[in-house]
Amino acid sequence: MRIDSIQAENFCSFGSATVDLGNVHLASVVGKNGNGKSKLFVESVIFALTGARTRGSLDQWVMSEPEQREECSVSVVFSPDSEQRYKVTRTRSIRGRGKSTAELVREENGQWVADTTGADEVTARVKTLIGADEDLLLVTSIIAQDEAKAFLSKTPAERLEVLGKILSLDKKYGPYEAHWKERASEAKLALAKAREDVERYTAECETLAEREELSEVERNSRETAQARLVKLEREHASIREAAEKAKAAVPDVDEVKKRLRELEDRKGGLIHRQSALSQERQTLQARIADKDELTAKLARRPDVILEIASLEEAEKSDAAVREKRAVLAEQQRSAEEAWDAALADGKKKRAERDVRAAKLSALCDREAGIRSAANPLCDRCGQPIADEAKERTLAQLGAEIEQLGEEVEQMDAVLGELRDRAAERKQELDAAKEAISALPPYAFDQARYSQLKRLRDELDEIPAKLSTIAAAEERVLAIAEERKTIDEELNNDAIWDGIDEGRAVLAGAEEKRQAWEAAALGVGEAERHVFAAREAVTEAEKALAAHEEAIKMLLPSREKLETAKAAETEQAAALEDAEYLKKAFGKNGIPLMIVGNVVADLEREVNELTGLYDGGMHVTFETTKETKAGDTRDSLEIIVDRNGYPSRAYSGFSGGEKYRIASCVRLGLALLMARRAGARISTLILDEPEGLDESGQAHLVKILEHLSDRFERILLISHHDFLKDALPSHITVSRGDDDMSRVEVES
Repeated sequence: MRIDSIQAENFCSFGSATVDLGNVHLASVVGKNGNGKSKLFVESVIFALTGARTRGSLDQWVMSEPEQREECSVSVVFSPDSEQRYKVTRTRSIRGRGKSTAELVREENGQWVADTTGADEVTARVKTLIGADEDLLLVTSIIAQDEAKAFLSKTPAERLEVLGKILSLDKKYGPYEAHWKERASEAKLALAKAREDVERYTAECETLAEREELSEVERNSRETAQARLVKLEREHASIREAAEKAKAAVPDVDEVKKRLRELEDRKGGLIHRQSALSQERQTLQARIADKDELTAKLARRPDVILEIASLEEAEKSDAAVREKRAVLAEQQRSAEEAWDAALADGKKKRAERDVRAAKLSALCDREAGIRSAANPLCDRCGQPIADEAKERTLAQLGAEIEQLGEEVEQMDAVLGELRDRAAERKQELDAAKEAISALPPYAFDQARYSQLKRLRDELDEIPAKLSTIAAAEERVLAIAEERKTIDEELNNDAIWDGIDEGRAVLAGAEEKRQAWEAAALGVGEAERHVFAAREAVTEAEKALAAHEEAIKMLLPSREKLETAKAAETEQAAALEDAEYLKKAFGKNGIPLMIVGNVVADLEREVNELTGLYDGGMHVTFETTKETKAGDTRDSLEIIVDRNGYPSRAYSGFSGGEKYRIASCVRLGLALLMARRAGARISTLILDEPEGLDESGQAHLVKILEHLSDRFERILLISHHDFLKDALPSHITVSRGDDDMSRVEVES
């Protein structure tokens, strides 16, 4: 895979940047730390080709300084081979919840033609084209900051897996491993089913044996039950015969019972009638005892009637008095109202007359004062009154006095009339009161009248009661005759003898009936035993039939068990074969053997690079390691030999030497990947080599020059001036006053 150009929009600190690598073969990418060299030539490439899912949040790629942008995009033109070019464009938007898009186009006749869209779809398509995913790129082709030692920092087992990916062994042998893994799963399921069948049929065969034993037991139980049934049926027949004889000995006593019941009913009826007549006679005699008292009360009826008539006349007289009293009371009320009105009018007129009289007196006093005074004064202003004014004032006062005197005289006359009228109303009021006092008192007594009416009603009922008493006297005589007849019948011995005889007959018959019932109970008990015995026979036959049916159903299980055992043996062998082949095609099988063969090539490539350093350094890869238990396990240990020094593991080095070793191993991997047909990588990007002195940097330049005939494009990202000037081309990344990053390709 060769990278031809990179275009970034709003990516990190790059507002708009385009890098055309068409004429670049071996170049350094230089600029100060923080200018964005790694962002553009490492992060943007990984983002465009793979989506950079393992490198943190995708939102970090959208420009946030010097100003916030909402979307970034990166386009990378690459060529998986020498015949076809592709351009992948990937965007990231932070609007809303964030969204990623991707598009892949291919070049046909100088035009870009759509190939694939969709973030996941484009990632998968690019992986197919270049033969590497994000992890593989970072391990081989793009060696980012602090990634030079990434491969060596993995465990020995993980290093073997990385080599397997480089060799595409998972693609070659993975399908075979998956096939035999599936076959092993199928064989495992089939073996499990066969074992389940064996277990099931074994259980069924055990059940079959148990059923055969139980069938024999039930057959013996049925024969025993049948023998007992025959015995009980014979006993039942004998008991039934004895019960029939006892039943025949029981006499028919229905007529005896009927006659006895008639006699007892007759006796009981007579006794009951005798008692009822006695009670009735006592009730009638108590009623007859009231006869004299009722007759005496009835004699008072004429006096009661006369007194009631007298009270009714008094009631009529009281009604007339009540009516007259109401009229006089109305007259009294009218007279009182008229008298009160006359008094009120007189009082009102008296007040008016007194006001005018007081005014008249005041005017007279004023006139007298003016006449008697030598220099009278004015009431209003307090100044002396002139003679002309004095005469005029006296004339005016005289006219007012004369008018008021006439009004007082008129009011005195009216007061006299009002006094006369009040006296007349008082006389009328006194006359009405005297008339009311003269009225006679009420003579009607309501309580006495009600009492007499109740008494009259009670006396009116006495004739009917006396008639009832007469009938009761006649009934007492009839009761005496009927009781006499009943006593005679009860004293007749025929009833009592008939009852005693019937009872004796029934007692003898009851003894025989009880004997028959006891025999019948024996028959019932025998029938229950017979029924139980028949049920036992039936149950035994059912149980036997159930066992025989189960035996019939379970008999094929013995043959099926043999078949299942054979299938178990066959599937166990198939599972063993599948597991063996799955392991053979797995990472620890044939792929591991191939990796072991490739290790020699890797070791040769690495030592070719380490040979460019001064110091005679040699690297050896050990693919097995002895455990503490004495066993061996697969690994990829790296042992380094130096002239004049003991051999030691890579982990024992530090600083620049360790980085030299790591760089050679990593570059050796890149060479191995470029040489393998499964991974088409022809671009190498080495980011910021650290820990190298000037001698180490010079040797790194030698390595890159040595590799330039194996890679179409090599980029070394560094801020060291020596590395900048040591390579034929360089690309400068700078940052302007606007804090935006820019890129320029220089030959």
